[in-house]
Amino acid sequence: MDDNAQKATGAAEDFLNLDSLIKRYLSDIDTLKKQIREKRDIFQGGFENDADYHEAEEKVREVSTKKKEAKERIMKLPATVAVQDELKDLRDRLKHAQGMLSGYLQKFVRETGATTIEDLNGNVLQIVPNFKLVKKQE
Repeated sequence: MDDNAQKATGAAEDFLNLDSLIKRYLSDIDTLKKQIREKRDIFQGGFENDADYHEAEEKVREVSTKKKEAKERIMKLPATVAVQDELKDLRDRLKHAQGMLSGYLQKFVRETGATTIEDLNGNVLQIVPNFKLVKKQE
C-alpha cells in the first residue's frame, strides 16, 4: 500500500473510532439519565409518604397562593410593566450583541488562528467554541 492509501485508511479508521466513541457516550448519557430519573422518583417518594412533610407542603401551598396573588397585583402596576418592558428590550439587545460577538470571534479565529484576545482592560480572554448535539428538525 502506498502512503496515500495508508493515510486514507488511517483517516477512515480514525473517523470510525470517533463515530463509535460519540455513539457510546450518547448511549451512556441516555442510560445515566434513565438511572437519575428512577433514583429521583424513589427519592421524591420518600417525601410524599411522610405525613409531617405532607402537612408542611399544604401550608406552603397556601402561602404560595397568597404570594402569587400579590405578585399578580404588582405585575399590573404601570411602573412594573414599564420596567419589565425595558428588561425585555435589554435582554434582546444583549442576546443580539452576544450573537454578533460570537460571529466576529469565529472570523477572528479563522483568520488569525489565535484562540486568545485582549479586552479593553488588558485582560487576556480565551476564545472557546461551544459544541453540542440537538435533534435534527425534520
